[in-house]
Amino acid sequence: MKLLYISPSPPNELERVRSLNILKSLKSQNIKVTLITLYNSKQEKYLDVAKKYVDEIIKIKYNKIIAIMYAIISIFLPIPMRVGYCFNFRLRKYLKNIQDKYDVVYIKRLRMAQYKKYVKSSQIYIDITDSLTKYYERIYKKAKGIEKIIALEEYYKHKKYEIKICEQNKNIIICSEEDKKYIENISNKIIGHIKVVENVIEPQKWKIDIHINEKRKKK
Repeated sequence: MKLLYISPSPPNELERVRSLNILKSLKSQNIKVTLITLYNSKQEKYLDVAKKYVDEIIKIKYNKIIAIMYAIISIFLPIPMRVGYCFNFRLRKYLKNIQDKYDVVYIKRLRMAQYKKYVKSSQIYIDITDSLTKYYERIYKKAKGIEKIIALEEYYKHKKYEIKICEQNKNIIICSEEDKKYIENISNKIIGHIKVVENVIEPQKWKIDIHINEKRKKK
């Protein structure tokens, strides 16, 4: 089986540990994975980590200043700022010109769902991880000033965008039952096709040996 994994940034053990664990699982099942990812100069070091678990990496470097400009422009468009930030002509062009046929395409994060229309596969999964509508609802209720205004705008934009993606695609993956129910409650069309895949950790990796001296000094 050949799988194309589309990621907004290189998988790593810090902010992209979910992606890294997914790639590890795919490798253990002998699935041929091509990772295509955006990255900037600070993230380049993570590419070597991802190489261990995929057959091929297609890396597309982006300019952070330009990405921020796209995010600002999206304020005046009916799309969330996160989606604007990840808009990339080079990635779109590459996906349109891919000649290989992949059995499965796995799109990581809601903001990368914009690239679904450029890939061809009978099975396309979109892992939104969590509900950003819920995230921004929580923020705007607590924030003040300009932060509250931005959070409120992102809440309404994500509510429309996230529901549209989840309603139009039958293979949606999310990390918690709570977020799944939240999305289902604000949509009239989503009926049971969101699958929950929880985040996992590797206990042995984070194990800390603490030696306690149980002998107390006598006073």
